[in-house]
Amino acid sequence: MAYLAKGRRQDLLELTETLDISIPDNFKVLDIKDAILKSEGYDADFTKECLNRIICDRKELELRAERDKENQRIFELQKLQLITDTSTTADSNMPKLELHKLLPIFDPKTTDITIYLNLFERQLTFLKVPIQQ
Repeated sequence: MAYLAKGRRQDLLELTETLDISIPDNFKVLDIKDAILKSEGYDADFTKECLNRIICDRKELELRAERDKENQRIFELQKLQLITDTSTTADSNMPKLELHKLLPIFDPKTTDITIYLNLFERQLTFLKVPIQQ
């Protein structure tokens, strides 16, 4: 009889289904225990083993759900790490262009703009800068 105290309400309801005992939904835990104890085919050993199996199954399902949730969290974390790694490597692959160091200073009084632009274009071609930049 004390073994019935181990189970939760849901476990006891599943036990009543296993033992084919019909009870209303509004029964409380004590009423469910009394219904199990007063049933016609009540066998203490069988009932105890059934309840232990039900409790073990529930705990196993809870553990499996917790593992799945943890695996999902790990997956999301790895996914975020991959995203950040790819974004930082994409940024680091593009060298920072400091054109003011590569090109001479343009003086409109002494230098022709076409020569300056040709120099600018050649430097970009030499550095293999994509056209989009």
